[in-house]
Amino acid sequence: MAPGDKTKCMFYADDRVFGWVYSGAVKMTIDGQEPKVLSKGWAFNVAPRLSHCMETVGTEPVVYYRNTPASQVPSYPESETPTPIPGYKYVKTKITSTGGYDSFNVPFFNVTEYGDSKRTGERFLYDGHTSSNLNIGMNLTELPPATNWGHWHANMVELWVNVYGNVCALISGVGVVHGELGDVINANEERWHRATSCPNTGKSIRMAMTPRSKEGQVHYYQVDQRPGGQ
Repeated sequence: MAPGDKTKCMFYADDRVFGWVYSGAVKMTIDGQEPKVLSKGWAFNVAPRLSHCMETVGTEPVVYYRNTPASQVPSYPESETPTPIPGYKYVKTKITSTGGYDSFNVPFFNVTEYGDSKRTGERFLYDGHTSSNLNIGMNLTELPPATNWGHWHANMVELWVNVYGNVCALISGVGVVHGELGDVINANEERWHRATSCPNTGKSIRMAMTPRSKEGQVHYYQVDQRPGGQ
């Protein structure tokens, strides 16, 4: 978003919108929350049915990653004029409930502060349909052996946004992908993948995205390797 840019306020019916700021600063306004200026390293989580708007702050463009529901069109509050979309007609309606937050879901989370600390195991978003985990990779002196392929998922991709440090991901058919801050790495469905920190670069955090996190998802492992780990 360029300096002075502002999005329309909008919401999605049953899914979250979430993301992470790579550079610049953006004012995020979410229904029911105090507006907050997010700078580099902050993540955001907009609950379903909560209207949200974004506005660039300062003279620097803001670059961010944002995840919205696939193939869904947004809804708008009464104060906005919907952006026309071919094949759709907006009509005035009302809804009887809105989303919210709990101990697992928070509107704003400082990923850089989290990475700089010794804290572990914290979540900012935990949902069945829309899931994102802040997976920490500890400092390594070398990558795991090439015989360790990691795991794979049936009928779903796994992708990561490199939000702290440097991530090295081994993906079958591709090899080792070296990710730097802000890179997005995708492992297609049924592809072996193993994500760690890159050797001798310190700790890393990857914003990992897979569906059905709350209900549980099957991890397929090699029969001769220890399940779990990276």
